[in-house]
Amino acid sequence: MKKIVKSEHPCHKISCLPPMICALDSKKVAQCLCPPPCPKVYKPVCGSDRRTYDSDCHLRRHSCLMQSNVTKVLDTFCTRSNDEICATETCPFGGLCVLEGNNLIKCECPQCANELNAVCGSDGVTYDNECFLRRASCMQRMNIQIMHSGPCQGCSQLKCDFYSYCEFVVELGRADCVCPQVCIRDDLPVCGSDGVTYDNECELRVRSCKTRTHIKLVSRQPCDICQRVVCRFGAQCENGRCNCPKACSDVFDPVCGNNGNTYRNECELRKYACGRQIELSALYFGECDVDTIARNPRIQRPQNNI
Repeated sequence: MKKIVKSEHPCHKISCLPPMICALDSKKVAQCLCPPPCPKVYKPVCGSDRRTYDSDCHLRRHSCLMQSNVTKVLDTFCTRSNDEICATETCPFGGLCVLEGNNLIKCECPQCANELNAVCGSDGVTYDNECFLRRASCMQRMNIQIMHSGPCQGCSQLKCDFYSYCEFVVELGRADCVCPQVCIRDDLPVCGSDGVTYDNECELRVRSCKTRTHIKLVSRQPCDICQRVVCRFGAQCENGRCNCPKACSDVFDPVCGNNGNTYRNECELRKYACGRQIELSALYFGECDVDTIARNPRIQRPQNNI
């Protein structure tokens, strides 16, 4: 009867440092290897790195793969302080990190004490203290920065002129008078006291503000461009320009000019004056006569009648 000799396992003579274990590789050679993937069993344990693992197997495998000396300290979840958990969390808009059950975190808006240490926010609002500013930023979900200590300079202290209006200017950190920037396009022309027609009243206000000149609304229609034009020598304003009469009617309605000449009608008198750029006016309707000229020394010597 043959004697059966029991062969030793290849790992019998190999000693592995935890958490590595001896196992046979694909060539049946014994080696120190990390534990194989763990079964899907959830029995949480707490590691010495303050991290919770799904099971003791998961902890040992992670420690081996990462070559870190992590050991089990608790057979349950790790318990971490609020500061430890929130150290890696950032709450937006000035919120505070708060720890809830099962190590869950949430962001809450701060609760503030009624202490008066006023600060001016970038939204132009004066807050009792920095905490109230952060609370407003959190509640409104907008970034509000501290511009300076003390109350904001309010609009009640400013008097705005030239159609400007008061608003808080972030770049300045205080209230200031600003000009209108954008006007709605519409077809409602207005006439300004400067004789200019503007597309609308808003454009008039913008011009007044930017040039810092007082321009008032004269009428809600285009300006009469001849309203501010003064024409001399019998010329008449047309489209803002002074023009001499070009053609007169043949109607005989004589006038006597102050140069002692009789003209067919008043138009002919103005045409004559304008063409020669002289000041000439009508003394009376009717033909000039010698007696009238003789009695009025200011009448010039008669020339050829028109």
